[in-house]
Amino acid sequence: MAVAADFRTDLAFADERRLRLEANFYAKYCRDNRFVSLERSDGSLYIQKHCHIDCVVASRAGGSLTVEEKIVRWKGRAYTAIVVETHSNLERTSDEPIGDGWIKTSVADCLLYAFEQEDGSLRVWLFDLPKLRGWFMQNFERFAVTDKRNDFYTTRCRVVPLDQIPSDCVRAQDKAA
Repeated sequence: MAVAADFRTDLAFADERRLRLEANFYAKYCRDNRFVSLERSDGSLYIQKHCHIDCVVASRAGGSLTVEEKIVRWKGRAYTAIVVETHSNLERTSDEPIGDGWIKTSVADCLLYAFEQEDGSLRVWLFDLPKLRGWFMQNFERFAVTDKRNDFYTTRCRVVPLDQIPSDCVRAQDKAA
């Protein structure tokens, strides 16, 4: 089982890098620079926990888009895959069912994966989450299983190579300084 080095370190990293996303990614893709990253207020925590939404963006096409964010630290190698959570909290007692992962429970419109690069920049992939979910659920058995432990619980994930994700699931690719 893979073990996350430090949940708090990863969270602090994501919070800091989110500022780069705001300045160098969201600003390009939203209408009139209008987006809200949800912070840690009671209401925001509820939305993040139950809806798996981290940001709301005013769409250039009108209306809004909701985004689930995954921001990953540089760990000595270029990333070629995303990790898709299929089950959450494997340690639950026998009385409680193991929770579904965000691929099943997120109501976000988009999944944003930002991979830190060796130079400190971010390589950003923005996926249409409903399309990605539909494709993934038909193909998940093809992908390797990995269990990820953080400071609180273990999640079960599938490792999905970026080059195997259909292009119609990808809304944008970009680099955020």
